[in-house]
Amino acid sequence: MPSWNLHAYHTKNLLDNQELSLHEYLDPEAFKLGNIAPDIYVGYMVNPISKTLPYEDTHCSDTQEIPVPDPDRFWDTYIEPVVKEGKVPDAVLVGVWLHLITDKNYNDATRSYIKTLGLHPCRDVRIRKQADFAAFGKSVCPDMEIKPTDEVFTEAKRFAQYPIEKEDAQRAIDVFNSIVREDSHHVSQGDYQLLSQEWFDQVSSDVDAELLAAMKRVKQNIRH
Repeated sequence: MPSWNLHAYHTKNLLDNQELSLHEYLDPEAFKLGNIAPDIYVGYMVNPISKTLPYEDTHCSDTQEIPVPDPDRFWDTYIEPVVKEGKVPDAVLVGVWLHLITDKNYNDATRSYIKTLGLHPCRDVRIRKQADFAAFGKSVCPDMEIKPTDEVFTEAKRFAQYPIEKEDAQRAIDVFNSIVREDSHHVSQGDYQLLSQEWFDQVSSDVDAELLAAMKRVKQNIRH
């Protein structure tokens, strides 16, 4: 899965996009939390935590090495019923969907790339891939923290797939903010073990385009 500094990068790009004007219909702080929320209860990023949930549940994913989430299933189950009623979906809900799109695209691209190297998804490849994601994320991480507002905690608690408890949301925010404070000052390119700078330049651009199209879909489905 892309590291949180990498999710921060793509989230900031969307928030800064003037064409989308996300601030007009989504709470920006809750949107930021949604973009990391699927990882909160997996058990790696946030500790202590009140509970853990299977990765395949939080990410609508399969269980293979370098798993591929299914954002379409998430949209059909949790977002489409909301927009069909002409309502604006919660920012956390939309952020989670974008997190799954991001993970899917990076992991799909990784699977295609390692195939050209004659490699197969396995624990060693996954570990090297994760190290590279973190390294690239450091080189692009924005100075963007999450403010722990009442709206953030309200949307987290009513998240349709599973409630995110206030204490867990706060711990996740603390971890995220600590990461961006440290990584946003890191300017050098990554020292990669598996992937390459050219690969990241192309895939990150593709992901930005995919996320922009996804947000336009949300905006077009909202009937004012």
